[in-house]
Formats: sequence, structure tokens, C-alpha cells
Amino acid sequence: MDTVVERIIPVAVFALPVSQILWVVLAVRRSRRLPLSIATFTAAIDTAILLCGGLVVVLVTAPAGDGEGSALHLIPGQDVAGLGNDAGWQIAGNLVLLAPLAALVPFRVPRLQSLARVAAAAALVSIGIEAVQYLLDAGRVSATDDVLLNTIGATASASLTRGLWRALSPVIPRPREAVASGPGTPAAGPPESRTAARSGNSESRAPDLL
Repeated sequence: MDTVVERIIPVAVFALPVSQILWVVLAVRRSRRLPLSIATFTAAIDTAILLCGGLVVVLVTAPAGDGEGSALHLIPGQDVAGLGNDAGWQIAGNLVLLAPLAALVPFRVPRLQSLARVAAAAALVSIGIEAVQYLLDAGRVSATDDVLLNTIGATASASLTRGLWRALSPVIPRPREAVASGPGTPAAGPPESRTAARSGNSESRAPDLL
């Protein structure tokens, strides 16, 4: 735990001012084509997602203890039962790990605007984290308890912002959003095909004129 704290503090001190600068830059760039309030809001969400994601990467890759050897606890409850006095901190940390991302990402990814999908995504991300920690062999314990707690914390956090997802989604520009063609948009295709189409339409309407 001490090693993780010692590693996260300098990263946070550096990342916070950088994220504020990034927020301002994104907001200014987007304000050229969007209302200032929307530009500021979307820039804040995107910056917060990047910041939280970066901190998660730092936390899960930091070595623990002597940094030697990894353990695998697949039985639910096995890891928490063996923590003793540190159980409270471990449970709280796992509940909070993915919570900010689960609360924010659905604003920018409409497909995740469902608690069931958030829970499934959180479980997959948590399994990936545990696999990486085990492969790094840096003194971490990869446990089923961590996956369960990460998923529970993420789902609970997402439920807090769930009511705002659809309310705010219409005013938040989505990345690479396709522009639908209007009713008056000319049909696509080479000029020959459009000419043939018009000829065909004229011929089909000819009997009506007789």
C-alpha cells in the first residue's frame, strides 16, 4: 500500500495541472463550432476520463510489497479474508477503482447507457487488470474478489449518473457521428446512373400522360 501511495502522489501532482490545461485547450477549440457551455462540458468529461484512466493504469501497475512474485486467488472471499486490518482499505479501493470511469464514460459512449452493459464492461476491464497484474509478477494478488468489488463499485457509480445520460446525450457531440442525408439530398452515384434513373422514371410515368 505504501508503495502505491508513494507512486500515485507525484503522478497526481503532475497530472492535475496538465489536465486543467488540456480542458481549457479542448474547450477553446470546440467553442469554435459549439456553444461555449457545451464545449466546456464535453471537454471536462473527456479530460476527466483521460485523467481517471491514467490514474487507474498507474495504480494497477505499481508494484506492491517487495515487488516479487504474484499470487492467484480464484475463490470468492479468499483474498478479503486474508487481509486482516487492511481489509477495509482494500475493499474501498477496489470499489472506487473504476467508479469514476463508469460514471463518465456512458456520456460519451451511448452503447454503454445501460447498467447491465456498464457492469459487463467493468467486469471485463477488471478481469483484464487482474490478468495484467498477474503477468507483471510485481507482488500483486490477482483475485476474484477484486473483480467482484470493481464491478459492484462501477455499477453503483453508474447508477448515480444514469438519469443524466439520455438527458444530456442529445447536446453532447458524439465522436465520428454520421451526418444523415436530408430528403432533398441528390442521390449518390455517377452522372450516367443518375441520368439513366431519371430516364427510367420519365418512361415509367409516360403512360400516365396518355
